[in-house]
Amino acid sequence: MTQERTVVVTWKALNHFSDLYCIFNPIFLSQKAEVDNLDALYDQLTSVSRPLKIIIQGREHIMQEQDCPAQRVVDLLENAAEENETLQLEWE
Repeated sequence: MTQERTVVVTWKALNHFSDLYCIFNPIFLSQKAEVDNLDALYDQLTSVSRPLKIIIQGREHIMQEQDCPAQRVVDLLENAAEENETLQLEWE
C-alpha cells in the first residue's frame, strides 16, 4: 500500500511578492516543513514523485511525469497566489 501525502500551500502577499508557506503532512508522519519562497518550493517539488495532483479552488490539475517539471508547478502556484486562491497539492 502506498503512502499518500498532501501538501497544503497558503501564502500572504508582501507588496507585489508572494511568500509561500508549505506545510507537508504525510499521513504517517507528523513532520512539518515551511518553505518561504518559490526557489525553496521548486527544490522540494523536484523530489516529489508523479503524478502530482494540484487542486486550485476545486479545479484539478494532474501533472504527469512527462509534463510535470517543477517549474510548471511553480507557475501554477504563482498564478494562484496572484489571484489569492486556495490550493492543495497531493501525490502518492
